[in-house]
Amino acid sequence: MASKPIPDDIFFASITEINQKLKAKEFSAVELAKAFSDRLETLGPHYNALSLSLRQPAHREAKDVDDDMKRERFRGPLQGIPYGAKDLLAYAKHPTTWGARPYAGQVFDYTATVLKKLNKHGSLLLGKLAMVELAGGPSYRYASASLTGPGLNPWDPTRWSGGSSSGSAIAVAAGLVTFALGSETSGSILTPSAFCGITGLRPTYGLVSRHGAMALSWTLDKIGPLYRRRRRRRSGFGREKLLLRARLRARSQGSGGWLCAGGFRRRRRSGGARRLRQGARNAALARRLSERNQAP
Repeated sequence: MASKPIPDDIFFASITEINQKLKAKEFSAVELAKAFSDRLETLGPHYNALSLSLRQPAHREAKDVDDDMKRERFRGPLQGIPYGAKDLLAYAKHPTTWGARPYAGQVFDYTATVLKKLNKHGSLLLGKLAMVELAGGPSYRYASASLTGPGLNPWDPTRWSGGSSSGSAIAVAAGLVTFALGSETSGSILTPSAFCGITGLRPTYGLVSRHGAMALSWTLDKIGPLYRRRRRRRSGFGREKLLLRARLRARSQGSGGWLCAGGFRRRRRSGGARRLRQGARNAALARRLSERNQAP
């Protein structure tokens, strides 16, 4: 019996929505991986976003996900979710080009730790995504400085996607993958995310393992996700979502100077939504002193 085609809105659905539909058996992980792989292979080269398709390995992993779900072995919200990875992350026995012609044939015999961890949760790696050569270290003056050509912004292909995680941002914005991994030394996640109208998270240094990733700066490199909706932060990336939502709200209130951050705290607002708010202990102290001085 022929399977039903995956509806187009799935390509822009959230991680939570896709995971729930997989659990409800509206489609299988194999069908989902095939639909996203077809889209990635068709549109990815159009935007110079695809470095290497991993259709076959993803198909095998998707079969395992379907078997787990039949047995109700749920591994979390990223189970069965198609994603892509910047081509500076090693994937065993497949080329890792670092976006540069001299390394076009480079093959490692190990897989980057972050990819192995996502695999344990049942995520489906569909492909290696294009990047500015050598993570943009010497090349930000030229958008064309990439093995696959300049990253084209899916909102306007006459404009650059930003870099160096160009393919990751393009693939997410164009609905070629649900989320993608990029790397940042100084703007390589946030810049293409801003240019392509998506969300990028630059994690705390050292929080995500860089084993298996090309090193540009040992003391600045970070691996992080790019995705479309804020809900995705809730879906799979833990406490780092709190840092991204934090806003400095310290106010002077008569203290006569800039107020230092007094630490983060959670506060439950109406509707049950959790918000992260910046506390300013100096402000509270200033209020108490002011009240004391005004007392008769």
